[in-house]
Amino acid sequence: PSLPSPFKPHYIRFFQLNLMDFASKYILVNEGDEKETFDEDALEQVSLADAKSKRKKPAPPAPAAAPAAPAPAAPKPSGGFFGGLFSSKKRVKVDEAKEAAPAPADDDGSSEDEVEAQAAFLTTVTSTAQSSRVRAVRKATTNIVSLDLGTLGNDAPIFTGDVIRCQNCQAVLSHLSVITPASASGSSSSSGGSNPHWSCEFCSTKAEITAEEEELQMVKQGHTIDYLIEAPPPEAKGDGEEIIVYCIDISGSMCCTSEAPPGFKLKNAGSLSDLNRQFNDDHSNQLLPSERRGVSYVSRLECVQAAVNHQLAVFEKNFPNRRCVVVTFSNDVSIYDPKTKQAHIVAGDHLSDYEWLTNYKAPLDLSDAATSIKHTRNDLSTIISGLEERGATALGPALVLSVKIASAVAGSQVILCTDGLANIGVGNLEAKDDAAVAKLEKFYGDVSDLAVQSGVMVNVISIKGTHTSLEYLAKICQASRGLNDIVDPLTMQENFNVMLKNPVVATDVTVKMILHRGLKFHDSAVSEKTSVVGNATKESTLTFEFEMASKEVIDKLIEEKKDQLPFQVQITYTKKATGAKMIRVLTQAQPITTDRDVAEQNANVQVLGLHSVQESARLAQQGNYTKARMRQMAYQKLGSAALSKKPQASEAEKKSYSAWRQQAAELDEAIVVQKKKESSRGKRYDSADEDLSDSDGANNDDMEVDQLAVPVVKAKSAKSAVRTAERQRTRAEDEDGDTSSNVLYRAANAWSSNFK
Repeated sequence: PSLPSPFKPHYIRFFQLNLMDFASKYILVNEGDEKETFDEDALEQVSLADAKSKRKKPAPPAPAAAPAAPAPAAPKPSGGFFGGLFSSKKRVKVDEAKEAAPAPADDDGSSEDEVEAQAAFLTTVTSTAQSSRVRAVRKATTNIVSLDLGTLGNDAPIFTGDVIRCQNCQAVLSHLSVITPASASGSSSSSGGSNPHWSCEFCSTKAEITAEEEELQMVKQGHTIDYLIEAPPPEAKGDGEEIIVYCIDISGSMCCTSEAPPGFKLKNAGSLSDLNRQFNDDHSNQLLPSERRGVSYVSRLECVQAAVNHQLAVFEKNFPNRRCVVVTFSNDVSIYDPKTKQAHIVAGDHLSDYEWLTNYKAPLDLSDAATSIKHTRNDLSTIISGLEERGATALGPALVLSVKIASAVAGSQVILCTDGLANIGVGNLEAKDDAAVAKLEKFYGDVSDLAVQSGVMVNVISIKGTHTSLEYLAKICQASRGLNDIVDPLTMQENFNVMLKNPVVATDVTVKMILHRGLKFHDSAVSEKTSVVGNATKESTLTFEFEMASKEVIDKLIEEKKDQLPFQVQITYTKKATGAKMIRVLTQAQPITTDRDVAEQNANVQVLGLHSVQESARLAQQGNYTKARMRQMAYQKLGSAALSKKPQASEAEKKSYSAWRQQAAELDEAIVVQKKKESSRGKRYDSADEDLSDSDGANNDDMEVDQLAVPVVKAKSAKSAVRTAERQRTRAEDEDGDTSSNVLYRAANAWSSNFK
């Protein structure tokens, strides 16, 4: 039963700061270790996109039929159109599915359409022959906490005293802490005076407090507190003074053109066509066999030039103190001084020397106020407009140099735009042998580390219809919190604008999440976890999944009528606006329940969706394709059931669920496409090996390493590493693998998968 006496949780706000959110108002404390089982034969024949496509084209209504004799009532499916995939549940007939509670409508459909889509989806699944291949994953749960790291850009009360920590679990004294006054504690300090005592709310450890009474009062009053660790450096740059480096591909393929729609106009688009006409005696346009007269064509480079020039104009108006630098690459790398317009060339053997590139200091004085965009915009536009296509693609060296230039100011960004494989210098993606691939992985990993350590965000724009091995480049975006995307050249201006709407708000970010000792993180046996984030942007979000760790501890809490559990997050970061080093501490209490229905009735669909998409995307990146799909479907089932249990779901919840379902379908389809490619090439991985599950379908998500024999663990880990490497390599080398990589890495990015 659910616990008595409803508890009003501490929803922490400081000027609308909402750093911590939960997937439900209530924390579910039960035995846990529940499993969701799948019929894998059915799973392989369907995708989440099937239901959406069927809903968009509903079948015509069937002719009226005579009423049939009433049949005995059957239980309704709890998982909507996912019910047929779960072999642990009784399969549901199509006519019964029509009576199931409908999921919320999409923007382009109605709830009735959704019911029909569910029925069609179930028909596909239930018509599949019974399978002996049964798989299991953890049952989806509402025990998820999300952290909105974008709030680090907002101010919180600053505490200049020492951080008062529990010596056992390292939790920080907070407004939830119970302090025994000195007069009641009856103890004396080493100095002879009495001090208050604190019984830690996370681990119950008792400790003496030596802080002044004024400091204790401030701690007790603040839900969210910033501790100042290091004052801002005197030379720190303020907001709006960061560096934006445009790293532009000008290789020969950038001259390829696209047909522009009627009325389409592009600034500077006439330069190439004017040059083109000079080669004909009658000064007419030169046309390829597939090109038509009377139609405008624009090159990829012209689209990039227009997009960058437009953005420079916006910066001049809205961010006049920003510094912008242009770096181009073809056979060599050119770094343009924004003040003098002079190009500094890096070429030859230097392009293959990573150490030399990381130590090279371009002769740019970006600290000079004369290099701000308000002074250099016209000269930069001249540089951009004068670029011409030529040569090969020295992408790797250009990327390293761009990150080094941007590292002069923490929170700066690199925008890389390319249409082909790197084929000169470090990061050459045309090499295919095993030794070269290992070298590639190290190089792009090193660039990721360089960007994160320098506080630089890297964004990558790849041109639609080209092959760039986005698998490698997107990893850098993910690590540095940037965005990767494949774009149509004609809409590039819009994509450039979107990228700069998610600025870095903090750098050197490390997050420590502390749970009550009655809880633990689902993938470990501990109640404390630290994640190194690096950069945090306006839209950065981190999620953690947890479960009950000790039934004895929880039972004791219930006996003592304690109906809430504390959560604390400690975030160490450097504030981008000032350069000050801080520790932000937020402590929050949530009510508990032993009833799953209570937890699901109070579910937050947005947090559920964000966590499930990010988790599934990370699993897929690692090559755990089947597990990624099952986890996503299990969470979709939970989301659908949670909304059906609400007395009245809000429009915001319905829209969040719709956006979640749409992105989940896109992610699922990308995985299905990759698996079909493998099958067509005669390559088939055993799904039990994909996620290190046992062959009989039992999942060891929650199994501690010491429960398995060491040789078994080593064998499974080795097989997992081989599978991960092979699938990543397949995505990197396939001509159309960029599309799948783009989906997987975008889905793992909170910026792309946030359903606000």
